[in-house]
Amino acid sequence: MGDLSQHFSRHEFLCRCGCRRGLPHPDLLRLLELRRTDLGLPINISSGGRCDAHNAAVGGSVLSAHRIHQEHHQAADYRHGDLEGLEEARWWEEHTDHSGGLGVYYNVGPGGLVTVFIHIDTGAYWRRHHPVLPRRWISVNGTFYWLGQKNLANRFINVSHRDLALRIKVKEGLINV
Repeated sequence: MGDLSQHFSRHEFLCRCGCRRGLPHPDLLRLLELRRTDLGLPINISSGGRCDAHNAAVGGSVLSAHRIHQEHHQAADYRHGDLEGLEEARWWEEHTDHSGGLGVYYNVGPGGLVTVFIHIDTGAYWRRHHPVLPRRWISVNGTFYWLGQKNLANRFINVSHRDLALRIKVKEGLINV
C-alpha cells in the first residue's frame, strides 16, 4: 500500500538530486494507477519530478513536464518486468483517454532493440493541444522520431523490434532498400 495511492508512494516520484521535492500531479497519478492495476505487476518509476537544477544536470528540456511547479510535476518515466514499448503504447491508446505525451525509449543491443522505459505526461493544456508540437515519439539510442499527436503504436502494428530497427535504419539513411 502506497502513501499516495494504492500502489505508489511519494518517495518514488521525488527529485533524484536529494532535494526531496516533487509530487506527481493527481492526473498523472491516476493514469499510472490505472496502468498498474490493469497490468497486475509493479511499475518502477525511473524518473519522476525534477527540480530546475537537476533537470538541467540531466539535460532535460526547459519545457519538460518532469520539472516541478508548485510542488507538482506532470511526467514520469517507468518500466516493469514485461515491458515491451509498442505494446505499452498500444495499451495507453486503447485503454485511456490520455492526450498527453507518450514516448517509448529503446537502446540497440546485441539482440536488437531493447525497451528501456516509457515516458508518460499529462503536460500543460497548451502543449497537449498544440497543433505542431509532437506528443508521441520513439527514441532509439537518443535519436528521436516524432510521430505527431496520436496513434504511436498503430503506426507500427504487427511490427517486430527487428522490423522497427530496419525501418529506422532506412529512414536514417544507414542502409538502402
